[in-house]
Amino acid sequence: MNRIKIIFVLSILLCFFKTFGQNPIPVLQKPFDSGIEAIKISPDRNHFITVEGDVKSIGGFDVKLWDYDSKIIINQHHFEGENGIGSGKIELLNNGDIILSKNQSLVRFNLLSKVSKELFKVKWPEFIHDYKFTEDYNIIVSTKVYSEKENDVYDITNQSSLYVVENEKIKTKKEFKFEIPTIQYNDKLKTIVIGNNKGEAHFFDFNLNETQEKLAFFKKKAISFIYLTDTGYVLVNPALPFGKKGYSPDLKEGIFKILNINDASFLKTIKLPNQDAPKKDPNEISFMDFNPTNIVKDIIVNNKNIIISYG
Repeated sequence: MNRIKIIFVLSILLCFFKTFGQNPIPVLQKPFDSGIEAIKISPDRNHFITVEGDVKSIGGFDVKLWDYDSKIIINQHHFEGENGIGSGKIELLNNGDIILSKNQSLVRFNLLSKVSKELFKVKWPEFIHDYKFTEDYNIIVSTKVYSEKENDVYDITNQSSLYVVENEKIKTKKEFKFEIPTIQYNDKLKTIVIGNNKGEAHFFDFNLNETQEKLAFFKKKAISFIYLTDTGYVLVNPALPFGKKGYSPDLKEGIFKILNINDASFLKTIKLPNQDAPKKDPNEISFMDFNPTNIVKDIIVNNKNIIISYG
């Protein structure tokens, strides 16, 4: 299905929200072998990476490291894909380092030296669901816990664990009766915020003690993206439904809700405009009960701006 992608930028500053478009001109050395699934920029803005291929397929994917200014490819590496619900999530650090999630481990890999180091590991029945790292490179990890009754990777288990990892050692662990598709850490507020599959946001300190009451955003929708601003605004985006009770780990609905942890009366909803739906092939196999036209694929946070790719 051909999708038209539109870039929206939401500027979040107190109650003020603004959208505008961008049309950057990419500089490429040669055609790409496959579509670009993601672009990441290093914190020092010396490098960026492009991710090509399916991060969850057997065929794997390629990561290319580029010089930010000259747009010249410095190095590249092929990785094997894994089909876990949280596998294939990549973050770019400085000096060519990336963090890559696999089914049951987090790996730090240097694209220049090709040196790999395991940072975190769990065993069956746990699979990594999401992770975030702090400014001093400590890591928060959520895992999905399976049982013998759940055979499919997308089956709802309502069992999860949350880990805080310091200096590559587990500092704290907490278990929950829900799933944790998304995590964010606010360095200024020293707060971990998680979004669960019941539409709720929970807040913790670095010892995993709850710091305030949970916020309820949706009744029957999993939160797939969550972001806590320095001023206490919480922006969330729901996952796209998958099957009868499940949800997609990668695709999101075109709707956002914002609440404020300091003002219970504040609520704002942003719904992205619908687009003309493409004609559906009657022979096409569909995993959805509907044909949405405003599916959100990527959400990138940059200071006070949120860049949304949807179509």
